[in-house]
Amino acid sequence: HRADGHHAARFLPLAAQVTDTYEIEAPSPWRASRQTREVLTPLVSLLPSAVILSEGLFVWGWGERPFTVKSEGWFGGNTYAGGADKLGHLYSFYFQTKFYSWTMHNLGWSSKEAAFYGVLTAGAVGLSLELGDGFGPFGFSFEDLAADAVGIFLASFHANNETFSRFFALRWQFWPTREYYSASNPNRFDITSDYNGQTFYLSFKADGFESLRERWGAKY
Repeated sequence: HRADGHHAARFLPLAAQVTDTYEIEAPSPWRASRQTREVLTPLVSLLPSAVILSEGLFVWGWGERPFTVKSEGWFGGNTYAGGADKLGHLYSFYFQTKFYSWTMHNLGWSSKEAAFYGVLTAGAVGLSLELGDGFGPFGFSFEDLAADAVGIFLASFHANNETFSRFFALRWQFWPTREYYSASNPNRFDITSDYNGQTFYLSFKADGFESLRERWGAKY
């Protein structure tokens, strides 16, 4: 969410086709033993925050300054990227929550348990990012944290409400702008800094209609 591209948005995927048909009690494709699951779960939950902490300390300059809080505003003309970075935060944590839930589900947890761990893991990542930013050049942002929380809530609500999930989904699209490819652009390898090339969608899906559900592509 700065001119050099805010790192929190780096978790945005290039292709934004999230698993939107994640059913409430769908069977897990692979069920680990209880012992294996209990060993892997804390590792999977803590690994993202550990990676962020490492990159923050060695790349983003965390720990170089005293803790600061910065008010960034929301969607105003005088805010960075007009607030587009907040949509980036929202979608990033929507996607992360879905991904972590899917991962936990594949470890053998029930869908509801997996959704809980997904929320917990994504929440830890968001809080780690902002607390780390507080000790770096960006500063702690309540607005970023709020956008993260909205994304996590929407993913959780989406996963636990089958009717809603069949009709609606969040989507993200990236189509690079000419400025992105410019040799003078210091961020031409960072797609998240090209906000003019990003589009966020609230998709209405044909999957919600039972008569269309079996048709190819309806779930998207």
